Amino acid sequence: MVLVTEVQVYPDSEQLAEAIITEAVTLINSTKVTNIAVSGGGLGVEVAVGLIQKLAKDELLQNIKFYMADERFVSIDHADSNIGQILSRTSQLNPNFYQFPMPDQHSLQEAANVANNQLGDAFSFDLVLLGIGPDGHTASLFPSRSYPETTVVEESNSPKPPAERLSFSYKVFNASSHVWFAVSGAEKATAVSQALSGNKNLPAGMISGTNSTKWFITEELA
Repeated sequence: MVLVTEVQVYPDSEQLAEAIITEAVTLINSTKVTNIAVSGGGLGVEVAVGLIQKLAKDELLQNIKFYMADERFVSIDHADSNIGQILSRTSQLNPNFYQFPMPDQHSLQEAANVANNQLGDAFSFDLVLLGIGPDGHTASLFPSRSYPETTVVEESNSPKPPAERLSFSYKVFNASSHVWFAVSGAEKATAVSQALSGNKNLPAGMISGTNSTKWFITEELA
């Protein structure tokens, strides 16, 4: 059976975030969802924070473990930390987050090795919430670069600072049940169009879920 990629269009990023959160909660209520990957960036953080708040309100939060799809290799109190930005707004709700090993204890390569030992080779997600950059990157998987088929990969020279990052791999994302992209911003129009057309030169075009792949986009990208 060939799975069709679904595209949903919204007038603005606020309505987009509300829609993806609502659909995620519906999925969690109707199927066994226990581990979710969330993303950083402006829209990614808003979706993650809103989802955590909604799950807490619905008394579903305790059933979920969250992971960052990728993380900048900085301390959690650093301004660039994705998980730090999310937890600064949700810590009172006590969401259960896996935390990548950080630079106060390990080098980048050591941190990736520790994460791979912790998570194992067969790791995957029930639900992945991703964004996309103007260059077509997603998580910290960048165009024209090869990454190993380990669970967690390292990126030592990101085109966008900070240079050092950890990311879940193509293997993990493509083994995950549901992969949903949330994207806004006219500067991403070309990348979104190419990814949706299946351009395998773009990281976002190389990823799909085993049960569903959805793109939630704003009108300027349609």
